[in-house]
Amino acid sequence: MRATLGLKLNLAKDNGVITVTLPPHCSHRLQPLDISVFAPFKANYNTAVDSWLLHHPGNPLSIYEIAACVGIAFERSMTPSNIKSGFKKAGIYPFDRNVFTDDDFLCSSVTDREFININNTEVSIVDENTSSSSKVAQTVTNDTLNDQ
Repeated sequence: MRATLGLKLNLAKDNGVITVTLPPHCSHRLQPLDISVFAPFKANYNTAVDSWLLHHPGNPLSIYEIAACVGIAFERSMTPSNIKSGFKKAGIYPFDRNVFTDDDFLCSSVTDREFININNTEVSIVDENTSSSSKVAQTVTNDTLNDQ
């Protein structure tokens, strides 16, 4: 299996095909199908199920009705335009390095703290210009150090 994949990748490379892969567990912003296809699919599936339940009160969904609802949702969400818009919104194609702003990465800024080792205990150093929750963490850290 692995050898076959290597041959296919070499064949693609020899013919000028550039293969782009997304890292596993990457941000939802880099997953084009999550952005433009699977979210609409979920919404369309829920709408189809709600519609079926409304028109068949008291009847349980069987595997046949579920398949029909999936078919409806699939046709509405798995369109070429939805797929293309996901790659565009993620900045993958056409390539757009400016698709994300610094604000898109603020959630991860909490982890951008310097650590020092005092008496074999890791202590986080928090900038004074950080959010109030981080200032609380700094106060707790300072109080803990003063108690020792």
